[in-house]
Amino acid sequence: MKTLITQVGTYLTGDAIADAVLKYWLALAHEHHADVVDVPIVTTDGEPSRVRLALSGVSPIAVVDSNRPDEHTDEIAVAHLAARARAVTPRGSATFSPEEVEDANLEAHYWYGADLQPPPADDRFG
Repeated sequence: MKTLITQVGTYLTGDAIADAVLKYWLALAHEHHADVVDVPIVTTDGEPSRVRLALSGVSPIAVVDSNRPDEHTDEIAVAHLAARARAVTPRGSATFSPEEVEDANLEAHYWYGADLQPPPADDRFG
């Protein structure tokens, strides 16, 4: 079991659930997004319950291992959190192939000529 620690409380939950919440929080923080998620937890009485957490990069979250055995699982919640993390994570390559770079250079040369240099440092503002 792991404990989720937020600014508003601490919540005991299963290992996979806590890890999925943390991964989703990281994805949201990286993309400057926020969301509210429903997280399965275990109360102080040992009863299953749920908590709705607002996750964003401006709200820190921590995950701490507890001394209790991992008895709380919810595969549907883990899969749902993982899908939400994938949905906010950018896809595709941020790099260009050599052919794409060459095509861009040729097009720039066609439209703007060969003088694509920045102005001299002393002449930047006119």
